[in-house]
Amino acid sequence: MHTISAGAPDAPPLVLVPGYGAGAAFYFRNLAGLASHFRTHAVDLLGTGMSGRPSFPARSREEAEGFFVDALSRWREAMGVDKMVLVGHSLGGYLAASYALQHPEHVQHLVLVGPAGVVSRWSVRGQLYHLSRTLWESGATPGAVIRSLGPWGPALIQKYARNRFREGMGLSTEEVAAFEEYFYHIMAARGSGEHALRHLLAPFARAKHPLEGRLHDLKVPVSFIYGDSDWMEPAAGQRVARAVDLVERAGHYAFLDQPQEFLQKLLSQTLTAFPDWDAKRQKPDQASG
Repeated sequence: MHTISAGAPDAPPLVLVPGYGAGAAFYFRNLAGLASHFRTHAVDLLGTGMSGRPSFPARSREEAEGFFVDALSRWREAMGVDKMVLVGHSLGGYLAASYALQHPEHVQHLVLVGPAGVVSRWSVRGQLYHLSRTLWESGATPGAVIRSLGPWGPALIQKYARNRFREGMGLSTEEVAAFEEYFYHIMAARGSGEHALRHLLAPFARAKHPLEGRLHDLKVPVSFIYGDSDWMEPAAGQRVARAVDLVERAGHYAFLDQPQEFLQKLLSQTLTAFPDWDAKRQKPDQASG
């Protein structure tokens, strides 16, 4: 699986899982700060981002979750990671939680950032619900729409990326242009992991098997981070987690909108996960004293 790694090799591992339609590079504003404390890995799950795009065999929710969980398990073993802080955004949050539920012995702390699939009831109003449900259950995905547009696909992505990633983020013109190209190639690549969507989620990110009813059984510390204008519901996290933090002036991509505040929230939740390492890092050099 495609991985971007940074930080001291002997530092505690922290793994970042992006959401649907995103990729490991979406964490580019956070890697340096996290790498000062953790051996940080931003990972494209199998079938997503710049990772391999095999045929997607799953025909059920259990098989769809297993496709990603098993791939992440193989990656963890190949990387020599034992216990990790596991951070997942949006759909990546749902899948990170699925991994933690199946393999709690390898997760030191689970952090869900604006996660999809938490709520047990649909709370979104709209006249398009029935149409979206029909499209969803037929297997239509945003990636399929982009691919169907052929040469017009890049123009649509360019318009979206410029509207979404330029306003309020302080990205340079060059960074926005790089995002446009990166985002397009992720969305236009061969369909694979995206076909899990209809097995895992109903329209508007409502889970078919919600995390809200599953996380209570998890024996791993869980915390949430939301943007204060995130379209996901912080109240859902507050019902199941010991810590829920809001990032001010941020939307669904809090780590892009307000990278410094996001970093502070994330570090405050996770640095205590490896107390021996934190004490070692803060201990003055005995040789210099």
